[in-house]
Amino acid sequence: NSGFEGVAWNAASSAFYAVKEKTTTTGGTVAKGVYQVANTPGVATTTQLAAVSATLNPLASDLSDLFFDPSIGGHPYVLSHEPARVMEVGLDGTLYGTRTLSGAQLEGITFSPDMLNMYVIGEQRDFYHYRVAGPAPRIPQTAALPEPASLLCLALAGGVMLLRLSLRR
Repeated sequence: NSGFEGVAWNAASSAFYAVKEKTTTTGGTVAKGVYQVANTPGVATTTQLAAVSATLNPLASDLSDLFFDPSIGGHPYVLSHEPARVMEVGLDGTLYGTRTLSGAQLEGITFSPDMLNMYVIGEQRDFYHYRVAGPAPRIPQTAALPEPASLLCLALAGGVMLLRLSLRR
């Protein structure tokens, strides 16, 4: 895990961001954390968001993905699988909330456009759907079963990934 683990677009700042899963020392030290990716054609530089990374560091031993909420100016929701948790943190390092999740080795997170549904995938073909209950908490609080259409999309995406893996061999 020497490279970046997850990437997301922040429409509020027109910038890409990436998470580094763990601190590695391969060819120099690259620290676990959230990074802004240069939005310049032909340039692939990254800058660690020190305040965000410092907030997340004691809460999770790894980071696996992130998603930006466009409705509140671009707060990232950062996913970790050690422990299984989602954390909302402002770009200034302010922690807005955390939620422990079920599942093992959680690797991907996204939300529905209305921010009322959170979808999380795990490495072992796991799929979790969380729905906001009550007066719009920042992080969904109750689990629910996915809709059949969501399962079909996930099954199709999983089939494509398996096909890609078999073509590489």
